Amino acid sequence: MATLPTNVSASTRKRNPSLYGTEAVALKPHTTDAAFAPAKRIRQSDKPLMNLTEQKCQALLECRGVVGIMQQAITLRLGPPFKSYRPDLAYLGASGLVFVEAKGQHRFRRAGIAKVALAAKTYPQFRFELFEWDGKAWKESVLSS
Repeated sequence: MATLPTNVSASTRKRNPSLYGTEAVALKPHTTDAAFAPAKRIRQSDKPLMNLTEQKCQALLECRGVVGIMQQAITLRLGPPFKSYRPDLAYLGASGLVFVEAKGQHRFRRAGIAKVALAAKTYPQFRFELFEWDGKAWKESVLSS
């Protein structure tokens, strides 16, 4: 039988009490109490998935009878200058898959519209709709059909 190394870390000794003769680590009992809830994951925001403009756009589509709306569930690969595009909403329409982009009044509008336009050009088999909120009403446009 081989001899055990003597230059092991303290954590290795704690995990192997039968080999190194140290005391075993006491495990905490499993509880479902909220005080013992697991810590949040690193780098994951607790913000809602969609902003208010996107939520209003989804409500508009639901009022029109659209069912099975997916929220930011699909990612499409794009060529330069963008790597990928994730539409705000997607649903299965009568003619196939429909991607919806909702834009409000903010400073990054132009880049977002350019990204959805490139996606519409790259994937002509899908329908891309752009909903723009000006603060009073929706302006709808179809980028590809």
